[in-house]
Amino acid sequence: SVFWFTDEVVVRNNEVTGGRYGLHFMYSDGAVVEGNVLSNNSVGAFLMYSRDVTVRNNIMAENHGPSGYGIGFKDMDRVTADGNRFIGNRVGMYFDNTPYTHNEHEFITNNLIAYNKIGLLLQPSVKRNIFSNNAFIDNTKQVGVSGSGEFSGNDWSYEGVGNYWSDFAGYDADGNGVGDVSYRIDDLYNTLTDKHPDLQFYQDTPAAKAITLAARAFPVLKPRPILEDAYPLIVRPEMPTVVTSASGAGSVPLALTSALMVASALALILLPGRKRRTRTREVAT
Repeated sequence: SVFWFTDEVVVRNNEVTGGRYGLHFMYSDGAVVEGNVLSNNSVGAFLMYSRDVTVRNNIMAENHGPSGYGIGFKDMDRVTADGNRFIGNRVGMYFDNTPYTHNEHEFITNNLIAYNKIGLLLQPSVKRNIFSNNAFIDNTKQVGVSGSGEFSGNDWSYEGVGNYWSDFAGYDADGNGVGDVSYRIDDLYNTLTDKHPDLQFYQDTPAAKAITLAARAFPVLKPRPILEDAYPLIVRPEMPTVVTSASGAGSVPLALTSALMVASALALILLPGRKRRTRTREVAT
C-alpha cells in the first residue's frame, strides 16, 4: 500500500501480509501509523522524504525479502517510533540519512526488537538518533553498520535511561536497575561482517568464534566500539499493549484507503490550475 503526497494521513488498525511493501510513504508529512500488523512482506514499512511522522504500537514481523526491513527510514525528520514490536525480520529497523536535517533528532523509545537477524542497521553517516527504553532480545546481531566509515553521534540513552540488551553481561551492585558498567558492542567478527557482508556465511562457526576470542586475548585487535550504552537496563522494560482491530466493524479496508490517497495525489498533480507540491533537497556529491 503506497501513500504519496498525503499529509496528515492516519493509517490505523490494519493488517497487511504477503506483499512487497506493507506500507510505503513518500512526501507525507504528519502521518500517523498506529496499531497495524505488517507481517510476511518483503518490507514491513518504508518511509521516505517526510517529517513529523509518528509510528506507534505496530507489529512488524517476519518480513524477509531481499532487504527484509521491519521498517526503514530514509531522509526523514522528526520521527517518533514508540511502542512497536519488530520481531523475526531480516532487519528490525533500518536508518539511511535519518534525520535528514542537521539540527533534527529522532526518538526511538519503548520498542521491542527481538529475534531479528539484525536488530538495528544504520548507515555509517547516520547521526542524532536517540534510543531509550528499548528491549533488544536475542537478535543474531543487535546493531550493525552498513558499510565502512566512522559511525558515531547517536545517543543510546536519554536522561539516564538506556536500553535493555539480552547479551549484557554486567552487574547492578547498587540495585538501581541500571548496569554499573556500560554495554558495548565491540565484537571483531561482527565489525568485519559490517564491512564485508559475505563473511556472514561463517556466523556461529568455529572460525567466527576464534576471531572473537583472539580479539579478547589480544586487545590490539579489538575494534573501536560500534556503540556504548552508559545506562543499560537490568530488567526488560514493560512494553505498551498493542491493540489492533483490523477486522473491526466500520473500518475501511487499507487497500481502498490507499487507492483513494493515491488518486487524490494524482489529482493534485495532474489537474490544470493546481501546482504540484515539491520539496527541494540537497544531494551530496
